[in-house]
Amino acid sequence: MGLKIWTRLLLKDVVALRTSWLIFLAVIVLGGGGLLIGLASGAAAELVGIALVFVTGVIALHFVLTPIYTFRLLRREWRTTAPLWLQVPMRGWLMLLGKLVVSLLSVSTTWIAAALLAYGELSLAVARPTLFRSVAANPHHLSAAVQAAILSAVFPRLAAFGLVAVLAVGTYLSVWVMLVMLAIKATRHRLGRTSILLAFVLVLVPTWGLSALRGVAGFRAFMAWGPLRLPLGLRASPSYWPLHVPHSIAVAAIGSTIFYAAVAAAVLLASGWLLDREVEI
Repeated sequence: MGLKIWTRLLLKDVVALRTSWLIFLAVIVLGGGGLLIGLASGAAAELVGIALVFVTGVIALHFVLTPIYTFRLLRREWRTTAPLWLQVPMRGWLMLLGKLVVSLLSVSTTWIAAALLAYGELSLAVARPTLFRSVAANPHHLSAAVQAAILSAVFPRLAAFGLVAVLAVGTYLSVWVMLVMLAIKATRHRLGRTSILLAFVLVLVPTWGLSALRGVAGFRAFMAWGPLRLPLGLRASPSYWPLHVPHSIAVAAIGSTIFYAAVAAAVLLASGWLLDREVEI
């Protein structure tokens, strides 16, 4: 029964987010696709800068898109269906988790489109080096075949790691957005406009606490413990990759991953507690 209710809530949020998701996806596909077609057909070199800015902006936007979606879903509940939503026989943190899941799924699908767009642009940079000569440096004069082989080996791994990073950052920011929104809702009848000040305190105090912890040697050691490296999938053959660079890159640490995951889980549970006990219409 609980799973059936949760699934219905997910579907409701998917419908609520559908328009925003489709608009952003259309911007990526139509805008980015149009730029790629223009570049491939021999358009002016000025279009290169526009394409680079477009792809960079789309990729950067994904890091804040999850909290934006989560904020919109919660705001919609308060404005339309809050009386019914608060009566759902389910723990608050599970209902909030559903909104986070829908937001993450939406971001994942548009990230795939953005990654394909970036891959197409990089492939054009390899195939048409004269057009991209101002931005595609090749100091070692690698052949187009070698560059294409490197791109096909490295890009899927970087794109997959980028998705993990986007989802992790988005989750961490989203749980704080939910906590701030619920804290304001839970205290607005007693504190009025002062409840907004409480929201700033909820953000500033943990930020100050984290800054203080970073001054502790033991905490710094824990955060750096267990470095995680991303293999780039490059063969060791000098003819394949003649540059003196590592074949893997450090991307995170087990200690910091555990810490931020624990903080996110605690914030989500605190938000669920506020939704269950304190929030009033």
